[in-house]
Amino acid sequence: MPWPLTIGPVGLSAAPQVTVARPVLGLTLYLAEPVVWASEGAAALLKAFLHRVPVGGLRWYTTSRIADWHRVDAQSLPEINRAVSYWTLGRLRHLFQLRLADDTGAPAYGFTYREVNEKLSPRAGYIDVSFPPDQNPQLLVELAVEAAQKWPLFCAIGGYAAAWNFFEKPSAFWQVYEWCRRYLGLDVQDPDAMAWHVSSGLPGTSWLNLIGNLLADRARLDLRKLAAGPWKNGIEATSLPGGLLLRAGPAPTLADVNQLDFPWAYAEVARALAGCLVKEPTELWGGFYDKRATAKWMRRFLEPEGWQ
Repeated sequence: MPWPLTIGPVGLSAAPQVTVARPVLGLTLYLAEPVVWASEGAAALLKAFLHRVPVGGLRWYTTSRIADWHRVDAQSLPEINRAVSYWTLGRLRHLFQLRLADDTGAPAYGFTYREVNEKLSPRAGYIDVSFPPDQNPQLLVELAVEAAQKWPLFCAIGGYAAAWNFFEKPSAFWQVYEWCRRYLGLDVQDPDAMAWHVSSGLPGTSWLNLIGNLLADRARLDLRKLAAGPWKNGIEATSLPGGLLLRAGPAPTLADVNQLDFPWAYAEVARALAGCLVKEPTELWGGFYDKRATAKWMRRFLEPEGWQ
């Protein structure tokens, strides 16, 4: 299905050049065993991501250790690689962050890595990647599979998603809330908030749903039984060394309520994973917070009447 023209990047009313929210193909991976990711996983997944981005697709990078955005070019790539793979004396850089983007507001091409020392706070690190929504969604599948084949994860979620501007978060989430009211298939993640919950629950369900082995054990979820199904609606279950990947249909869908489009494959996966959803998620911003609707949004495929 061609990307609908009714949903696209949105800028500030007072400064249209500042993008506050944008639909993307997004994949958010919540990371277990942070030492493994800091020493090898993050750098390897960044390399895999860069191989899938066209030359010139990324324009800017920054880290939590520098004060501004810097240009991405052939000269800066070695510095970026050193930043993500920095590992000395076995020390984790608690809350270190690396970001690459084509837009410093809400990027279409984007990569974010958050490193966490779980001994200092009970939360997970994460990697969040995005591509323009008209790209091949198989890109997300490839990255999810590569991650789960090689490195430990709590979970991952991917499909059509909303990218948002960190510095314009209130405006961004009001727009995202309105999109989500219409498009049931559009996911939104606030990984810094959800990182506190993912060691024991899923941050929602979407097109791609990866349940890591550690989370499955804690949630007492039998991944072999789950993989066996039976499944309808074109669900594909793939067992991987790091967990189980459930793909809700051959391609993601926006599921436009105005077109009476309900994502039956997404709902089937949501029903199977209902017991693993985070029970009391941190409220998202904007309309989600105003209406106390985050949990209702996460259960929109299970209880559509609660969201609508």
